[in-house]
Amino acid sequence: QRWAGPRPGLQLGALQMRWMCAEAEEGATRRGGATLVSPGHEQRLDKFLLLARPNMTLSLIMKLIRTRKVRVETSDGTWPRVREPSWRLQPGQRVHIHSQTFLEAGLELEAAGEEARARPRGEKGREPDQVVPPEVRDRLRAAILYQDEHVLVINKAARLAVQGGSKGERHLDGMLHCFSSEKGGERARLVHRLDRDTSGCL
Repeated sequence: QRWAGPRPGLQLGALQMRWMCAEAEEGATRRGGATLVSPGHEQRLDKFLLLARPNMTLSLIMKLIRTRKVRVETSDGTWPRVREPSWRLQPGQRVHIHSQTFLEAGLELEAAGEEARARPRGEKGREPDQVVPPEVRDRLRAAILYQDEHVLVINKAARLAVQGGSKGERHLDGMLHCFSSEKGGERARLVHRLDRDTSGCL
């Protein structure tokens, strides 16, 4: 009641910005969303979200970022929207995802427990790893053409399906865990596909 009016300068603008961000976050929480805290080390935004929701596909995570559904708390208390998947999260930084799907995926993980967290992400996010005989595993590793810290290139043989269908046959996507030791424990992920009867690089 004693306030005579708005002060000139940037002070009111900063207060307005904080109020608007807080209001937007509160409204998004009511509509459906989740707030996460980044771990104790610097990490990319897309990788952090993928690790937090292993039962969601990479394409869906990227869509959430591109469509500005993700806010990151900054040091001045504001919550700007982030559209860059490569955004570097600082330790302890909070991230809010304005998505009911993301929230429900977290509830599904909690209900399923650690078994769901260990489930690998396939094209649909739920395809289990296949049991691979030692001789098949050796042939897969012998098919490696190129490998570095980020990329693994293999020579897919003809008559080998890339992803599973209704027949339940062996397919490459279900055997990618065979390359995990070559990538420091991280499961390889397909970036494109080839027809079953086509040989070539994947």
